[in-house]
Amino acid sequence: MKWYTPSTISDDWDDAPANADLLGLYVAAARDQIERFSVELDDPEDITASYRLAHLIQTRNIWNANNGTDTSGYGDGEFVFRTPPLDWQVKALVVRRLEAT
Repeated sequence: MKWYTPSTISDDWDDAPANADLLGLYVAAARDQIERFSVELDDPEDITASYRLAHLIQTRNIWNANNGTDTSGYGDGEFVFRTPPLDWQVKALVVRRLEAT
């Protein structure tokens, strides 16, 4: 399984930004965040389904966090919860192993 690219993420994200350069920036940033949080991969270009899903979710999360649209959160009225980037669900997909010291 491979990381998403700007041309492949649109297959799984219906509302992806149409601007390929902007989308590429978000896809690259999300991958960078996931790689920094996760364990080092044996083959950085061959990832598990969990990493691929985390990449999709994280890309959407940072897009939503930076655009603040009414559809980027959960709830109605004054009680709307906005999804923060690299939320617990993404972290759970790429659990960082902590070494005992």
